[in-house]
Amino acid sequence: MIWSWQTWTRQILTPQADEMRLERELAKAKAGIEPPVLWLLGKAQSGKSSIIQGLTGRSDIEIGEGWRACTRASRIYDFPNDEERLIRFLDTRGIGEPNYDPADDITYAKTRAHGILVVMRACDPAQAIIKTIVSHARKQHPGWPVILVQTTLHEGYPHGTDHPDPYCFDASPLPAAIPGDLARAIDSQQRDFAGLFDRHVAIDFTHPEDGFAPRFYGLDALWTALAGIVPSGLRAVLSAEPDAVAAMRGIFFEAAFPHVVAYSILAGAAAMVPVPVANLTGVTAAQGKMMHSIASIYGQSLLHGLTALGPAVGVSFLPRMMARSFLAGVPVLGSAAAGVWTAATTYAIGCALCWYFAEVARGAVPSTAAISRVYQEELTRGQDRFREYFASLASRTVEKSDRHEDRLDAS
Repeated sequence: MIWSWQTWTRQILTPQADEMRLERELAKAKAGIEPPVLWLLGKAQSGKSSIIQGLTGRSDIEIGEGWRACTRASRIYDFPNDEERLIRFLDTRGIGEPNYDPADDITYAKTRAHGILVVMRACDPAQAIIKTIVSHARKQHPGWPVILVQTTLHEGYPHGTDHPDPYCFDASPLPAAIPGDLARAIDSQQRDFAGLFDRHVAIDFTHPEDGFAPRFYGLDALWTALAGIVPSGLRAVLSAEPDAVAAMRGIFFEAAFPHVVAYSILAGAAAMVPVPVANLTGVTAAQGKMMHSIASIYGQSLLHGLTALGPAVGVSFLPRMMARSFLAGVPVLGSAAAGVWTAATTYAIGCALCWYFAEVARGAVPSTAAISRVYQEELTRGQDRFREYFASLASRTVEKSDRHEDRLDAS
């Protein structure tokens, strides 16, 4: 196949002829990305949904609308959605609720999760039923990482006080800056669960009307604690810089951003498939789906967007994409480089398209030079955003392949 800008554009605008092939290639890319499933285990009102909000940056309303049932009383939340998921949260109903037997839901969670976030209010000592469940899960899955997450710290603050600044709940012993009753409650829970968790973290994720600043107190500590469960670099991938959101005109970009990130990762994963040139099909499919999503969100014509984007991105884009296609055949370093570059390029295209549509919506006529400037800026940001993630993904892929070969040799 001789690739040209016209070929690439035609594949994106009219993919019907190769729809089955495109879906197969996307399925291959998705198979290379195993999204971590985090089992949120805790009593009702323990702060599980607030954790999702803090990690994903989604609003209460978006999170509420994103849940879907997976058993009669368990729900799953795929971020950013069930097609483009990067991370999955499995929530069993509040343990200990009247007339609720959690046995079936717990059994289901034990077959799906990669790790457990045991969520409890720091000032709630009544956690016996949670302890029993964690103890059983630990025996069945000794390799699972278990993180003890102690929430709603402000319930232990003296009236009228704010969070200790700087964050100091990761110190041992807990410093005097933490109110004595709260420190004793935290220590008591940790002693009670001794041997049942690998890491612990104290957080306080509040609502704006609660008046505490920052709203997501301890978010950095939570990300650090999650290091053993989520792929390296996932935080950088998920985060949208405030200045970038403002530059892209706010609410539309906030809606489009998860699609840009998810399809950038899919394009990068497709580029890592070690079949030069053939892997371009999956890349184009991911990029095309991303652009269709963006055009739909902004209510703009994708044809007009591509017509404006082509000259701005430049004719050298496709030869570079071809060259990176061959890199995927080089284990670890080559595949990681192909993944990073393709993901960053896809990200830059997506952000440039968002910017272009935002400008058109306000009546402007963006110049080719201006679109090119946005593309180059976002390409640099994208390389920084995805570098660690794809290095981690490439290493995990090689480790998985080595384990498979070892099993074959053993048999």
